[in-house]
Amino acid sequence: MTNKDLGPAMLPIDQSTFPHMLSLDTMVWRAFLQGDHPKITKVWYDVKVGKPIDTPPNASPSLLAIAEGTGAKRIDVVALVGNTLWIIELKPYANHAALGQVILYRTLFRQKYGTKTPTLATIICDHADEDVVAIAATMDIQIIETTQWIFFPETPSMVEPGPIQIGSSVDVD
Repeated sequence: MTNKDLGPAMLPIDQSTFPHMLSLDTMVWRAFLQGDHPKITKVWYDVKVGKPIDTPPNASPSLLAIAEGTGAKRIDVVALVGNTLWIIELKPYANHAALGQVILYRTLFRQKYGTKTPTLATIICDHADEDVVAIAATMDIQIIETTQWIFFPETPSMVEPGPIQIGSSVDVD
């Protein structure tokens, strides 16, 4: 698969938490896992790529370890789908930043792991910006939208407090 080992793989099952994922990213990933998607056989979470943050020349071993552990760029998910490794960035809303991230991660992943397996940069999101979708299609990047509308919750606890609620009318004199 790769010239370097990705470490232990996991099964693509829903869990209570996933490494390194924010709550909205977790909601997107769960919606994807529960949906009709291509068969994923293995996943790796929080895959580090690229150089860690800079440290002073006289940095202690513990500071170097911290920089390596927390300062590296991290791919949300690498998934084996058929004979292809998907390099996955999860976002509630895929915008230009998500596009830049997945391009960077794909390149750094190929550099670090020297993969012989085909890779496919993938953004899995709730919704995506139309311009991003159009540009991604020209760059061999797939965007998968779960369309669960997690960005627009209807539960009262998620709505901003105040006199005007979403969907209410306001009388103007």
